[in-house]
Amino acid sequence: MPFARGLGILFAALLLAGLFVSADSAAPRIAYHSDGDFTRIVLDAPNSASFTAVSSGKTLNIRLEPFGVAQQNGTGDTPQVAAWQLEGAGGHGLMTVQTRLELKAGMYKVFNLPAGDGLPNRVVVDIGANLEPVASAAPVKPVAQTVSSRTPQKPRLTVVLDPGHGGIDPGAVGFVTEKVTTLDVSLKVRAILTAAGVTVKMTRSGDYAWQGVGGCDKRCDLDKRADMGSTDRNAFVSIHVNSTIGNKAQGIETYLFGRSPDGETLSQAERENGGGSVGKAITAQARGIASSLLGDQLAQLNASFSRRLANGIQVNLISQSKAVNLGVKQAEFWVIRKPRIPAVLVEIGFTTHPVEGRNLGTQAYKQKIALGIARGILAFLRQ
Repeated sequence: MPFARGLGILFAALLLAGLFVSADSAAPRIAYHSDGDFTRIVLDAPNSASFTAVSSGKTLNIRLEPFGVAQQNGTGDTPQVAAWQLEGAGGHGLMTVQTRLELKAGMYKVFNLPAGDGLPNRVVVDIGANLEPVASAAPVKPVAQTVSSRTPQKPRLTVVLDPGHGGIDPGAVGFVTEKVTTLDVSLKVRAILTAAGVTVKMTRSGDYAWQGVGGCDKRCDLDKRADMGSTDRNAFVSIHVNSTIGNKAQGIETYLFGRSPDGETLSQAERENGGGSVGKAITAQARGIASSLLGDQLAQLNASFSRRLANGIQVNLISQSKAVNLGVKQAEFWVIRKPRIPAVLVEIGFTTHPVEGRNLGTQAYKQKIALGIARGILAFLRQ
């Protein structure tokens, strides 16, 4: 089975062309990816399909119905999956996955991703050593599911908050200092989310950062923040304060990862990626990554969820703050190019604007900003 390596993530080539249409010779499309810690198998399925999953030793059997397909076989060739077989009979299908490890509670999950954003309905199988028993890497539509030796549990939702900059890196400086404001707002967001029953992980909870410690540079710092967006968490939100030459620009904007459509957003990415020659170099590499991900099905699926998260945060931020709405955009921010979960970067205002900058220095206004971000996150998690 051919595989292509990139960005530390192993994405398998699509094995079979064509979407599932009926119980005939048409083959459903199956895709793999593995990053060493876990393997994901994505199977196109009819919109009406439901499934049951039962494990026994190193075998995972997934019954899908209604589903009919001619027999297919494949080798997994990953640390988790040795081989799989898909066959159909009597109006239902059976996918058998042979794993390399004894399957226990929390080591696999099977869930549905509904059709949308140009993608078909999919059944997703995740296999790894440290998976959450029920929670998935993205919001999913409830489907019939039974799994042996496990009692269904309420998903434990976890959000990563990333207060931009910190330590030796102050970020933008104007009427407020970015690193101070982003931390204050992030702590307020954490308090709101925690009260709502969400677990919050912070990339920093004080005035410090990895940059400048043990030889860690700006890229290293951003990498370590991004690494916290692991698949057992549900969203990654990086919080920043904007700036510009002069004092006229104002407003709030929310970004997902992608190619900048114009010079203005590209310049903004360069500033947040470290500024100067460092920021230009990091952004240029991120731009190449953004281009390479355009044809990747799983990356584009994650981008669609990131856009939903961004839209929810932006709407709620504008509602709470009454600030100028600069909209949802995309740019090559290094810190959100890596998470394998929905990830966005929020610019909560301009420190250089004489009104907005001063507002960002007041507790009352920062509380409104925090409430807008938190409500946007909660709305996304409830989808």
